[in-house]
Parts: sequence; structure tokens; C-alpha cells
Amino acid sequence: PISKQWPQALLVLAGNVIVWVGVYLYFSKSVAVVEYFVRKRPWLETPVYSTLAAIPIFVRSSQIIRKMTTDALNVLAHCTNSRVMRHVFECLPRPLCGIIDALLLFVPVNLIAEALPNQFSVNLPRQLHLLDPSGDGVLTAVELVQVVGEYSRRLLIAVAATYLARFIILMQRHPEGYQAVGSGIVDRFWRGIKSRKGVCVVASLGISTCATAFASLQWFKFFGLSPSTVLAF
Repeated sequence: PISKQWPQALLVLAGNVIVWVGVYLYFSKSVAVVEYFVRKRPWLETPVYSTLAAIPIFVRSSQIIRKMTTDALNVLAHCTNSRVMRHVFECLPRPLCGIIDALLLFVPVNLIAEALPNQFSVNLPRQLHLLDPSGDGVLTAVELVQVVGEYSRRLLIAVAATYLARFIILMQRHPEGYQAVGSGIVDRFWRGIKSRKGVCVVASLGISTCATAFASLQWFKFFGLSPSTVLAF
């Protein structure tokens, strides 16, 4: 019975809230704490940043957050009486966990860049001069942090947009084993999709096209391409 599942649901959600508060504090405060110690002991910069970078990598490889997120969404799906909300919770795990995995890679990549000593520099080949913010062909530690931060941010947004588009497309599918007999707009939409009615099919194609176009736009931005230039070809 649903009433007996709510205590389990609350425990799972409470555990997730605690974990995500810890993750937020880690993301938002770790760099400030490191900078505080580094100002007093500069030799700690590389080992401390490297250690902080290892934590998200371990968490991602252990699948702890992925499992907790999936368990929480599954519990919510079983506890709700709304078939629409249950469908939302059933479609969410894979896209949401994909975004979390991308975030858990985004953080260590940037922390590793921060771990490099301030005197670090590398001469770039002519073909890679476009990666140098100053354009002099010498990539310093500060410039490397800027380049890694910018490109990793673009990549994270593109990956998140792709998973979001996938979620939107999954949401439109008629749930297996569900008879959409209600008079609500969602049931009518699902009936239209299942029976291949013109208006519903066109609406579904329009929604899917917009979601795909939005994700594609983020990939164009990541590669530094202009959508108008691509369409011109």
C-alpha cells in the first residue's frame, strides 16, 4: 500500500537531501578553503587540489549518488497516485544520472587545472594557438585554468542539454501497460500518439524537434560554430 511506502520514501529523500547538501558545500566551499590554506602554505596547492579532484572521481566510480538518486525517484514513482507524475519519475533516472555523472567529471577536471603550479607554462604548436587567450603561443597556468574552465563549462551545458532533450522525448512516449482513458490533456495526447492522430503526432514532432535543436545549438557553441554558418552548408 502507498501509505506504508511513505516512511521509506521520506528516509530515502532525507538521505538524498543530506548527500546533496554535502555535495553543494563541497562544490561551493572547497576552493575557498584551499585558497585560504595555500596563501599560508603555497606548497600545499598541488597536493590539496589533486586530493579534492580525486573525491568526485571516486564518488562517480562507486555509483553511490547514481544509486541514491535512482532509488529516490523509484520510491516517488511508486508513492504517487498520478500516472503522469509516475511517468515523469520513471523517465528521469537515466537523464538525471547522466547529468550528475557529467558534473562529477566537470569538477575534477577544473580542480586538476587549478593544481598546476603558478610557474607552469607550455609552448603551443601553431595549430593550437587559438586555445591561447593571449595569442602569444605560450599557455600559462592562469590561462590554462581559463581555457579548461570555459571549454568544460560549454561541454557540461551541451551534455546536460542533450540529456534534457532525451528526457523530453521519453516523456512523450505512451507508458507501457497504461490505458489512457482519462479526459485530461496528457491522456488525450497519449491516445493521439498511440493511434497516430495527426494533431498529436505533429505536436510531438514539434516538441522533439525543438528539444533536439536546443541540444544541437549547445554543441555548436561548444565547438565554436555558428548555427547560421552550419545551415549555410
